[in-house]
Amino acid sequence: MAFKETRRKDFPEHKFTIVYLAFEGDDYELELTYNYGHPGYEIGDGYGHIAISSNDLEGWHAEHVAKRL
Repeated sequence: MAFKETRRKDFPEHKFTIVYLAFEGDDYELELTYNYGHPGYEIGDGYGHIAISSNDLEGWHAEHVAKRL
């Protein structure tokens, strides 16, 4: 299996592009951001995040709290 690009958003005025990747038939996407002109990242000069959606956020949260995750 391989990721396929599902969509792309270019923001040249802000010097970045967002690319969305997914497996065919799956209902989630991986979002990658490319910052133009950034030669590389060193510890402390970049940032990262992960975003997750759910149809039952409260239930999912309660489950994680109960499991101490």
